[in-house]
Amino acid sequence: MRQRGRWKLVGTCVAAIGLAGVPLPATAQRGEAVRIPGSTGTWLLPQNARTGDVGGRATLQIGRGELVLSRGIDFENGTIEFDARTDDQTLFVGVLFRRDAQGDAERVYLRPFNTDDWNAVQYDTDIGGSATWQLYPEFNASASLPRNTWLHVRLEVDGSRLEVYVGDAAEPTMVVPRLRGTTSRGGLAFWATNGLDERPTAAISGIQVHHAGTTRAAGTRPPEARPGTLSRWEIAGPVSAPPEGPVREVAQTLTWRAVEAEEDGLVSFTRHLGRPDPGGRSTGWARTTLRADSEGSVPLDLAYSDDVTVFLNGRPLYSGHGGWSTRYPGFFGALRRGFETVWLPLRRGDNELLLAVSDAQVFGWGFAVSLPAGTGVRAVP
Repeated sequence: MRQRGRWKLVGTCVAAIGLAGVPLPATAQRGEAVRIPGSTGTWLLPQNARTGDVGGRATLQIGRGELVLSRGIDFENGTIEFDARTDDQTLFVGVLFRRDAQGDAERVYLRPFNTDDWNAVQYDTDIGGSATWQLYPEFNASASLPRNTWLHVRLEVDGSRLEVYVGDAAEPTMVVPRLRGTTSRGGLAFWATNGLDERPTAAISGIQVHHAGTTRAAGTRPPEARPGTLSRWEIAGPVSAPPEGPVREVAQTLTWRAVEAEEDGLVSFTRHLGRPDPGGRSTGWARTTLRADSEGSVPLDLAYSDDVTVFLNGRPLYSGHGGWSTRYPGFFGALRRGFETVWLPLRRGDNELLLAVSDAQVFGWGFAVSLPAGTGVRAVP
């Protein structure tokens, strides 16, 4: 009820006023490269961004969902800090770093409408034009995010590790032990939206970027997977998926390649297969062989985004639908382990497990599965 009420509030407020309730003066025009007094770097203004004074500070003011890109900043490791000020309608405000020419980047953002909730602060990575937050629900954190006042944010990046500090926190608000992106260095950008109109909804001030050397291995390998995780797969695709409904039969003429899951068992199709069908749905295929010591049924822990069909030995066994808002209004559709179980009727010997995972690839596309220990079933390399 609390979540639903918040979305209702966001969806019905349509006040077209500036930050802190007054119109904001525009001192630079669209497309200009500008410097902000007291801030590092030069910034390229998109259509609905501008500069101006807010509360006596020189600021960037960002409109609906646009990126304000840095020019001349090449960030690898060090500290990024800034002050953010949101208004009563701001949904998100955040920073992207290590952004490359294709738009792949790491992203940290604040969700003021979820202040003090478990997901007030969020991390994900942009890959191939797709956000991936549904794949990484573990990277959320609680923080107090007051509106209409300045809030300090600091990111400390060291190789593959990220620490995020919000407000006056002495300890990290959120820690990402291993960044999940595809880039190791690149540009910066700021982003905000109110989801309603194109006016500026957040102000950014006091941007400071400090470069530093790496004390951790930038290419840190994932730790070993937890027991029971199925980590070695062959994948294929993408192929076009029906607009809705489950995949009913195995696609033909697939070309397979081997992949290794991430440390928590995640196989990210966003990472491996990209986004070839903007505006539509795609299916990625994954297969592995399970060798059973005896005939019997074993439980498979299944997590996926967004939709899945499970085939066992060529026959469809289960279909699930778990995208954004599919089960109830505001349902996150995140890839959560331990919430869904499929019983596999295995025969003695080798069994082919095949997954068809379909998604519009907007918020992350992938799966993770595991088997309990002591079942006498193991994956065959």
